[in-house]
Amino acid sequence: ATKPAVIGIDDAIKQGSFHKGNKYMQQGYPLVKRGDVDSAWAKCASVVTGDVRTHGQCHFYMETQSVLVTPDEDGRVAIESASQGPTTVRKQVSVAINKPANKIRAGTRRCGGAFGGKISRNVPLATAVAVAAENIGLPVRSQLMRRQDMATTGGRHPT
Repeated sequence: ATKPAVIGIDDAIKQGSFHKGNKYMQQGYPLVKRGDVDSAWAKCASVVTGDVRTHGQCHFYMETQSVLVTPDEDGRVAIESASQGPTTVRKQVSVAINKPANKIRAGTRRCGGAFGGKISRNVPLATAVAVAAENIGLPVRSQLMRRQDMATTGGRHPT
């Protein structure tokens, strides 16, 4: 039976499609836990609500987040990502595709002038592309447009 495609967070919630971790889960990457949010808020000594504007600046790196994932016939995966943290990319891809880290090679050709913006913010894109490449058994590449990059990497971007 074919499962319906999970295209976004709304589809994942509707279908109960959540990552539950596996034996390759690395320490230091906690799983999300569910609970009673209203009860937790009720136990807080104080709750502050509203909007905050910092008027901070965000430096833009020249190249937006990008990644190429290439699976091979021996069950290994090669990842080329525009990331300052290829080890983090490797660990998280290992979890996402349920494959030991020694079967994954992660590298960066060059990455300069990113002001720290590419240390770990490439991980969501790299894991999504790795899942796609593993599922179809072919290389998959993705590069975000500037607006997508701003929306997905967080930071103090104007809204």
